[in-house]
Amino acid sequence: MLMIVCAFTVQVLFAQIPAAPLPGAYSKSFSQVFAQFGNTAALADVRRFSAGLMAERRFLLKEIGVYSMALGVPLRGSSGVLGFGIWQQGYVLFREQLIGLAYALPLGNRLKAGLRMDYRRTLMPGYGSSGLLAEIGVIGKLTDQCRIGLQLFHPSGRGGPPAVYLAGLGYEPSPQFLLEAEWRKEAAMPLSSRISIVYRPVAVFWAMGGFVTQPAAQFAGIGYSIGDLKVSMSGSYHPLLGITPSMMVVWGKD
Repeated sequence: MLMIVCAFTVQVLFAQIPAAPLPGAYSKSFSQVFAQFGNTAALADVRRFSAGLMAERRFLLKEIGVYSMALGVPLRGSSGVLGFGIWQQGYVLFREQLIGLAYALPLGNRLKAGLRMDYRRTLMPGYGSSGLLAEIGVIGKLTDQCRIGLQLFHPSGRGGPPAVYLAGLGYEPSPQFLLEAEWRKEAAMPLSSRISIVYRPVAVFWAMGGFVTQPAAQFAGIGYSIGDLKVSMSGSYHPLLGITPSMMVVWGKD
């Protein structure tokens, strides 16, 4: 009984914690390979092979740390891009893992779409579950400065985690500045909003900041480019649970 209660508590906690801030899904200049986790269609912006690693220590607790890897591979002779991702959170008593394969391509000059199939499993002593999930994303270009998009995660909501619906908007008046908003609705949970601002004063440095509602949290971060390598560090703050630091490293030619 104790194990069941603990597992349920951890699942509810994970469901309410916002992911590490990853703006760029609705941007041309700030998009990178991890943007596919925000909207699968953003993978279509990857023009050359790109790979990334990310680690997040939620509330400075190793038991609920998150580790992920992402790849983007443009296909020769095609405008499509193949994506691959691995994501894991938890520890030995409760662990969730996800392995996903994605494909995205432009549909004309103003629309792109992406599809992702995920194999997800939950592990804990004496119990385990697994299943296949689907994600579908579309992004449209309203103007040269504005993009909008929709993302559906496990839309059926059966046999696994609840369905999640995402809507996003990106406004990029110049290659140095991005304002991005995202709205997330999960079954049985209130609507959550995320507002992000990214500013790049010089080509090799950028800074970002913003906030999330439901649960309330603020975040900020900085990034630096060294040739084809991009390194960024960010952190979010929850008023009750504290600080969550994260670090991301991405390699890929622009």
